[in-house]
Amino acid sequence: MNDKADITAPVRSFPPNDFGLYNMAGNVNEWVEDTYRQTSFEETNDFNPFRGNEFTNKRLADPAKGLYAKDKYGKPIKDPSKSNKKLKYSELVAIQAQANGKDTANKLPPIKDPLSGKPFNPDARGYGDTVNTALYGTTTLVNNKSKVYKGGSWNDLAFWLNPATRRFMNEDDASAEVGFRCAMTLVGAPEISPEGKPHYSVKKSKPFKAN
Repeated sequence: MNDKADITAPVRSFPPNDFGLYNMAGNVNEWVEDTYRQTSFEETNDFNPFRGNEFTNKRLADPAKGLYAKDKYGKPIKDPSKSNKKLKYSELVAIQAQANGKDTANKLPPIKDPLSGKPFNPDARGYGDTVNTALYGTTTLVNNKSKVYKGGSWNDLAFWLNPATRRFMNEDDASAEVGFRCAMTLVGAPEISPEGKPHYSVKKSKPFKAN
């Protein structure tokens, strides 16, 4: 009622905070990369636990022609990655040739976790855990497409501004209360109080005039 906006306000409509950052509270909730599970904080001792998607690569049907294998819907088939990154095409071809026994000269060493020394687990971040997907839509709305959003929006109580609070929504859904935040600062030394300092101006729309 007091921010001069019906729903979501334009970026930089209000002054930045003490660190020179815009839109860090209110306006919209922020999508985060974490896949939602109610027990994420109970299942790990990490200070900031993260349950992210596993790294995958598209399966090759014909490396010589550069053709990908596709499912019955025409979408590329994806396999767990062999390393803790998305592989380059040349690496993918080499690994597939090695798996088929057609490349013995350029044999790649097994990839291990740099910390534990164990073979790399493409699901080290717990994406494909043991949640029973058969119960989705029956007794639960949580699955691997349930993403965390947080931050508090124009339509929320102040409780949701707490960084520790988490809610979830399907990654394919949209809402006027959920979006992305872009934190921007001026180049140079950070200023605690930006008052009186140059900052990004707000583009004001021209008033509509009827004919």
